[in-house]
Amino acid sequence: MKLPMKGLREFIYYTQMGFSLVIPPLLLIWLSVGLRKWFSLGVWVTVVAIVIGILVLCATAASYFREFRKKQDKAKDDPPRTSFNSHD
Repeated sequence: MKLPMKGLREFIYYTQMGFSLVIPPLLLIWLSVGLRKWFSLGVWVTVVAIVIGILVLCATAASYFREFRKKQDKAKDDPPRTSFNSHD
């Protein structure tokens, strides 16, 4: 049975990208709620965490977009090669 390696690679890439985009803001919000409970801080802690989470989300998205563009430009410039280990 031949596995669709290209599809599996893309699935793993997009799953990793999704986790990298979602986890930091959620973790920061969870941490801010914990800080509010433990140290009796105000709502400003959650607001700061949300702003930082959005900034991290934007930076991560920009990084993935840059890598995606590099991969697309490289694929466009290089002719497809066939090798022994090519599973696409």
